[in-house]
Amino acid sequence: MEVTRIKNSLFSSNTYILSISDSQEVWLVDCGDVKPIFDWMEKNRKINVIGVLLTHSHFDHIYGLNNLLSKFPQTYVYIANQTGMNALYDIKQNGSKYAENPFVLASNVKICLLQNVEKNIVLWRGVRGNHYPAKGHSQDSVYFEFDNYLFTGDSFIPNIRTVSKLKGGNRDEAKQTVLDIKETFSGDTVICPGHEDMCYLKEVEIEKMY
Repeated sequence: MEVTRIKNSLFSSNTYILSISDSQEVWLVDCGDVKPIFDWMEKNRKINVIGVLLTHSHFDHIYGLNNLLSKFPQTYVYIANQTGMNALYDIKQNGSKYAENPFVLASNVKICLLQNVEKNIVLWRGVRGNHYPAKGHSQDSVYFEFDNYLFTGDSFIPNIRTVSKLKGGNRDEAKQTVLDIKETFSGDTVICPGHEDMCYLKEVEIEKMY
């Protein structure tokens, strides 16, 4: 599996494109600016987005969904739980109330609640991974493990203290999530955070994060 990072224009959040050489379909982790996604897909001869895995429902990680889904209406959107799903349709809950373009997810979108599915997720034949709840940043945060990559959203941004002051956040739980990731995964795991650059877990200075 190959991972391509896109740095978005809004708050420098990250979108990740997941791809394999023998498939014309891709997956996304979070969804911001869609033009770079479409440009990359055209250049690499990819024709469809199977699904979007959302690390959480904050505005800067979801604002491109409607534009994406207008081109790929069969794409599934994966969100942790009902709290996250509700936020996709509520400008106050997703934090876009005061944005230039407040975000409300379009109707008739195919949504899958991760709380209702098995921990294991199959991306393509032979490529599978897991999803884990992540407490502390929001009530709908989740991180994903595929191959040697860990997509952590805003629950684990290397060398930066996790934001826990927003609604649904908790400082002690945020710290525990950071420690759980550090203790569970190999140092050679590639961290793909919701902001900032990708890096190896062994490069992270954990004490800076709580």
